[in-house]
Amino acid sequence: MNAVETVALSFMLMGSCGGGGDTAADPSTTDIACSDYQLMIDVELDYGDSCVVDEQCDQVIPDTGVGCDTDDVVVRYDYNASYVLGFIDDAEAAGCTIEFDTTGYCPIDGEPACIYGRCGWE
Repeated sequence: MNAVETVALSFMLMGSCGGGGDTAADPSTTDIACSDYQLMIDVELDYGDSCVVDEQCDQVIPDTGVGCDTDDVVVRYDYNASYVLGFIDDAEAAGCTIEFDTTGYCPIDGEPACIYGRCGWE
């Protein structure tokens, strides 16, 4: 188990043991608090968007921006996006609203790029 998986598991266990935060809208579907889902997703995306060169940033996580494709979250080519997509699906199924750290800016000709060590849009 890698460090990110260990952190995620810790938060899942904390949530199932009554960890703080606002709870999901339907408690019967999960014992994980929405704030714990948010934190797990944030940790995953922070790991997945680290980069050194533009060519590393080529996966776009759909429906994570403000309504345009060029504001969605971008992660590295070698990041397993299905892992974080599973967290997002679970959180939404539990009635949680997940916020993504995007700029809200939608460049018409935007291209994924490595900007100060993080994948984003240029």
